[in-house]
Amino acid sequence: MIISDPNLVQSNNIPAYLSQKNVQLAKNVRKKISEDLSCHLTLQQLSEEFHASPTSIKTAFKSVYGETIGEYLKSFRLQEAQRLLQDTDWHILEIAELVGYSNPGHFAVAFREKYKMTPSEYRKSIRSKGK
Repeated sequence: MIISDPNLVQSNNIPAYLSQKNVQLAKNVRKKISEDLSCHLTLQQLSEEFHASPTSIKTAFKSVYGETIGEYLKSFRLQEAQRLLQDTDWHILEIAELVGYSNPGHFAVAFREKYKMTPSEYRKSIRSKGK
C-alpha cells in the first residue's frame, strides 16, 4: 500500500508517497525517541533496533513528520519542559535534566528561542495569571 499526500513532504525532493512499512518505521522511531527524553539515542542505535539503515530512518521520518529527528526531538523536549514548568513545582534544573538537557544553559537558551522568555520568566507569567 502506498500513501500519497503532498502535505507529508515539505522539502528535499522526497517523493510524496511512502510505503506503509516506511510510515510505520517513522511512527515507531517517533514513539521510541519520545518515551524517555533524558535518553540520547543515536541514529546507529535506532538503526540496529529497527533493522533499517540510518538513511531510511531519516528519510522516512522527515517525509512523515516534515522535520528531522533532531528538530522534532528539540521541539518535543521544550513542549514537555513547558508543561512541567506549568504543572509542577520542580526545580528548573531538574526539569532540564528530565527533558534531556544536561547543560542548564543550553536548556535556557533553547527555551528562550522558542518561547521568547526564560524558563523562570515563563513559570512566573503562568503563576501570575493563576492569581
